[in-house]
Amino acid sequence: MKNEGLKEQLVDYGGKLTPALIKEAFWRVLSFILSSTFLSLLPVTLFIVHMHHYEYFSYDFFDKGLFGLKAFFALMVFAIVIIALFFFGFLLPLGERYIAKKKPDFWNVLVFVTWSATGIASLLLYWYKNGINNQADVFYLLAVSFLVMCHIVALCYAKPPFQFLSLVSVAILFSIMTFMLRESVARGVNSALINFGIGGFQCVTVSDSANSYKIDGRLILASPDYIYVRKYSDQNSVTYIRVDSNTIYSVGEQYCISKPAQPEQGDEEEESIESSEVSKATAHASS
Repeated sequence: MKNEGLKEQLVDYGGKLTPALIKEAFWRVLSFILSSTFLSLLPVTLFIVHMHHYEYFSYDFFDKGLFGLKAFFALMVFAIVIIALFFFGFLLPLGERYIAKKKPDFWNVLVFVTWSATGIASLLLYWYKNGINNQADVFYLLAVSFLVMCHIVALCYAKPPFQFLSLVSVAILFSIMTFMLRESVARGVNSALINFGIGGFQCVTVSDSANSYKIDGRLILASPDYIYVRKYSDQNSVTYIRVDSNTIYSVGEQYCISKPAQPEQGDEEEESIESSEVSKATAHASS
């Protein structure tokens, strides 16, 4: 009896699978796959921009650091989605109301609006009290999060044609912003690398167990086969250090030497530092 009942249910369900419904389901699945691919490529794009900005390329990081790379990129995607929900979650009930033409549940609206209002208020309060040195960085992060949130809304409530249009629009806008704000992207990736302890322009000292050499500078990236360092004495190139069982590198502000290179220090700033030192030396000699 149970088998007959299950068979009747399957037949009834199969009767509802019209060609139009199957076609729509196919396009929705395809849209979801393409959207997932795009999200997975977001951090890859950011990382390549970081490499271009600092004029290096790590083949081994993509080849041998696959597990760490996937973990790193997965956390970056997760962070972007969480930030998108935190600041722009209120777009979900708006999408349900104006795209799906459904009246959203009051409590859902209240939760998302309160959540987003708290995030925006916290950012403004922090900005007012502490200030933000690089406002372009905040703009880029919020803009990317906004684009991601808009596409999530489209995936939840829009028809497949609109989902594809949303994906193309988001990809184009993301590419334009990333190209125009390359320095902000580089600083953002630096922050992520610092959290992992594998780069981010931290002060570093590299040597070997026999102390046959010593290199001081700023750590750009520590990959499985190479350590990429910008020396204090050479700000125009990147030093590639081959890693072996004897290689030792130490990272932290305690390893900074006098006048360490800053991530975005310009020529004018360097000249002002030198002028200041000359003035101090002159004043000391006069006294």
